[in-house]
Order: sequence, then structure tokens, then C-alpha cells
Amino acid sequence: MIIKNAEVVLEDGVKKVDIRIEEGKIAEIAPHIEGEGVDCTGLTVLPGLIDMHVHLREPGFEKKEDILSGSRAAVRGGFTQVCCMPNTKPVTDNKVVVSYIKNRAKEVNLCKVNPVGAITEGQEGNNLAAIGGMKAAGAVAISEDGKSVPSTKIMANAMQYAAVRNILHRKGKSVEILANYEPSLHYISEWWKQLYGESEGKDQKGIYPASDDLTTDLHSMGQFIQDGSRIMFETVMNVEKSRVELTIGEEPVDLDGLNYLAGKTVDFVNKSAMNGTILAHTDGSVPNLRVDIPEQNEFYLGQLFYFFEFACGISGYVSGVNPFNQPGVESYKKNMFALLGKPGYEKEREELMKRL
Repeated sequence: MIIKNAEVVLEDGVKKVDIRIEEGKIAEIAPHIEGEGVDCTGLTVLPGLIDMHVHLREPGFEKKEDILSGSRAAVRGGFTQVCCMPNTKPVTDNKVVVSYIKNRAKEVNLCKVNPVGAITEGQEGNNLAAIGGMKAAGAVAISEDGKSVPSTKIMANAMQYAAVRNILHRKGKSVEILANYEPSLHYISEWWKQLYGESEGKDQKGIYPASDDLTTDLHSMGQFIQDGSRIMFETVMNVEKSRVELTIGEEPVDLDGLNYLAGKTVDFVNKSAMNGTILAHTDGSVPNLRVDIPEQNEFYLGQLFYFFEFACGISGYVSGVNPFNQPGVESYKKNMFALLGKPGYEKEREELMKRL
């Protein structure tokens, strides 16, 4: 089959050329191809279109639309690929549903169907969906479609945080220190280290996650941060509103010369230490990011978890790793089982004992 005299959209512009098609594939594009053909004078030929937002409704809402009817409509309109939204039943928030859509589209075999996974489980705006599993199964993007995450501001801030930390990493900053100035945030730091350590540390990549409890560590780790190797940046968790306001009293005899603090709150002193330290470390070529937490309660704790988790997923993909698996931990587990004498690890134990 030859298409003749068509205006064809090519990489280098629109040109009037002929197209020869053999066995359903373009075999030749040239200004003039000998032979009989279909005269397309006045018509335009362009590559298959891609619709980035369609609702195929399958599984769950086939009475409205399904993959077969949606694919038929797509190819009739010149669309060779479509991206279907996750508001199905069950919601497309896991690899099982993604695989179902891919397999069903393969059966229909009309156009390429690209599943879009949900950002959160059930599109409920709470827990992140299994984005890594969906990507491995063939999802091309994530979206909440007609719904939204709890706070678009949190999403935007998480994206910015993920972008900045990766920019710093490419500039040679291989260690991130999560600093807090509230003792009650200690275990948030421990959770954060586990999250980022197991999510990003693979394929010889990743930013090493460390943490400091300040002001406790200022005279130890603070010295290294100020004057040591320039391989790090800090992310400071700042609680804006203290749960308790303690006012410093005045001493009858000002032996330590601290009465200038009388009438000020402990929170004011703490924040002065934080701001002074941020300025000093920044002057010492240690970039500082700040995460503001309005106050310490269940609501803002949930937002903080969402912020760090969402940013972690994005940051992992930006750095080129799957943030949703932990293959490296299996290595030490296998060695431990062998050294402990677990049945089935006899050969491994023998080899390890030769090395010890």
C-alpha cells in the first residue's frame, strides 16, 4: 500500500511525501514512490496520538466503559496509546491490578494501554501505594485522578526536598544529617534513617542518612560538621510552637552572668541555638534545609511521615534505584543463618568459616 501526496508530520517538520506500507509497517518514506496508491492530497498523516488521561473503568465499572470499548474508541480517533486512570474497583494501587490491565489490553490488542497507578492506597490520601511494585508491573505514572492528596503543599514541598537533596548529592554531598532540637524527635530521626537507608542505599548509590540530637551533640558532632570533611548537608526539623512555655527566672546573685536571659522562654533559647547553628554551618559550607513542623501532635506527625515517605519514593527514582525493595539485607541474613548453623546453610557455613 502506498499513501501518496500527503502532508506528513516528521521529526524535522511537515513535508509532502509518499509512504509505502508493507505488512502493516512503514517500509519507506520518500518524495515520490513509484506505483499505484491512495491519493491523500489535502490530508495530513501524523504519528499515533497518545491520550494521557482516559477512564477505561475496568476492572469494576465495566457498565460505564471497559478496555475493549475504550481501545476501539481510541484507535478510531487516531490514538495508538492511552494512559488509563486508577479510579477502578479495586483501585489501581498495586501490581496485581496493573498486571490485570496490561494482560487484558494485550488480549484486546488494539492500542497500547498504559496503566496509571494511584499515589495512595485506595486513593484515600493516607498511606502511599506500592509504587515500586506497580512500576515493575508496567505502570507509567502515578495520579490521584479526580481526588487529591491531603495537602498539595506537602506534595510540592516533598518534591522540592527530593530535588534539592539530589542536586546536593550530585555536587558531592554524600551524607545527609537530620538534625532536631527537640529530644522527643529522637526516634523520628531513627525512623527516618531506616526509611532512607533501606530505600536509597543500593546499586552503589544513595545519600548516607545520619542524625544528630541538638543541642546535645553540638560540642561533638557539631565540631565535625563545622570544620570537618565537606561531604554533608543538614536537614533541620524545626518545631514552630512549643508544647510548654517555660520562662527563665532571675537569680538573686548573677554568678554566671546569665540574668540577661531572665524573662525569656526556654523555647526562645533553643531556637536561638538552632538559628545560630544553621548560620554557622552554612558559613562553613554545609548547606542547610529546614522542615517546619507547626506543632507536635498527631495531625502534624502524620503530615511529617507523609512528607518524608513521598519524598523518599521520588528521590529514589531520581537517583535511579527502586526505593521499594531491600535486596542488600539478604546478604548478611544469609551469612548469619549460616554462622548460626541453620539447617540448609551447611555449605555456606563451611565457606564462611574458612574466611574467619
